[in-house]
Amino acid sequence: MAAPLAEPDRLFVLDAIRGFALFGVLLINLTWIASPELALPAPVRDALPSAGIDRPLRFLMAWLMEGKAQALFSMLFGLGFAIQLQRAQARGPGFAARYLRRLGILLAIGAFNLYFLWLGDILHLYALAGVVLLVVRHASDRVLLWAGLLLSVGAMLAFDLWIDLSPDGPAARLMPVWESGVASRYVAWSQGGYGDYLADNIRSNGQEYLGTVLLPFFMGQVIGRFLLGFWIARRGWFQDVARYRAGFRRALPLLLVGGLAVSLPAKLSVLTDDYFEGWAYHLANAGDLLGMLLVAGGYACAIALWTLTPQGRRRCEGLAAVGRMALTQYLLHALVYLGLLSNVGLGLLPRAGGTTVLTIAILFFALQVITSRWWLRRFRFGPMEWLWRWCTYGQRPAFRRDPTGT
Repeated sequence: MAAPLAEPDRLFVLDAIRGFALFGVLLINLTWIASPELALPAPVRDALPSAGIDRPLRFLMAWLMEGKAQALFSMLFGLGFAIQLQRAQARGPGFAARYLRRLGILLAIGAFNLYFLWLGDILHLYALAGVVLLVVRHASDRVLLWAGLLLSVGAMLAFDLWIDLSPDGPAARLMPVWESGVASRYVAWSQGGYGDYLADNIRSNGQEYLGTVLLPFFMGQVIGRFLLGFWIARRGWFQDVARYRAGFRRALPLLLVGGLAVSLPAKLSVLTDDYFEGWAYHLANAGDLLGMLLVAGGYACAIALWTLTPQGRRRCEGLAAVGRMALTQYLLHALVYLGLLSNVGLGLLPRAGGTTVLTIAILFFALQVITSRWWLRRFRFGPMEWLWRWCTYGQRPAFRRDPTGT
């Protein structure tokens, strides 16, 4: 009978990896907000007292985490889908309808988050791209792997090439729109109230994202990462980490060293302000996009190996607790964006250099670890996970634990 996954059936290693990825998403979203790419103009950022140390910090965060955490988070979605599919097939028919209902609920949650809380929401895109996984669920391993690699690396690379090769096309016309958007967003975030914040979200989504050609390219990248996660699940590596311990050990240095090496040229501009142009830029960008996948895989291998030791497993319990409440905790990131950076709360955006961003991310994630562990000792699910399951299965799952903790 279809029902939410029982707690003993969860894979601890995937929850721990998901928790780690969620920290990286928080850190990079904060870095993105406090940059000339989204909401903090370069003159304001460069005039900060901490600018001297902020620059190398931004480089390290970009090199180690930018794109990597997002890639890991996306591949986990595809991996989780494959595991759901395997388990559902053992229970009988009806998986497709439940899965589509689950995606529909996620789309509604993501749309609310996108417009009312955080314009960088990814949930709506996961819901839309997730339909593709259902369509290709019978595809061969070879198709999943090569289509996943092609889309993961090629989608955004093609977008950048289109900008260069079509100077009067719709992709190129986005550049001045994005540049003017930074100035208006900075005013809305740093000086306005929630009404200004909301109005800018609506404007930004329409003019800079949903109403533009960026959306299909971005979706292509996400679909590619989903397909890679699906392919990884079929290998069974993370369903039986102990069995593949030797493979994880061999892959770890290759993935990390190789991924960081091919990503480095694209990230050096953060330190030097010397930017590649023409085909050199596109070559560096291709290396960066490939490096995102390799480093994400390296991080997953490292955590998987860590969970095999008693001490490592204990250290990963906090990450796993956050990973089990990933939807709730992802939505709570808006407390940082709205409550700390925007003028709705403390209004720290004008002072949000790399040092401030890193401090906020570490402190808030530590709070998420503490609250997740406290919550899961008392409840079976995070609040949004519980609601999502209730709406998906049409039956209200047990929420509180009994006095024995079960």
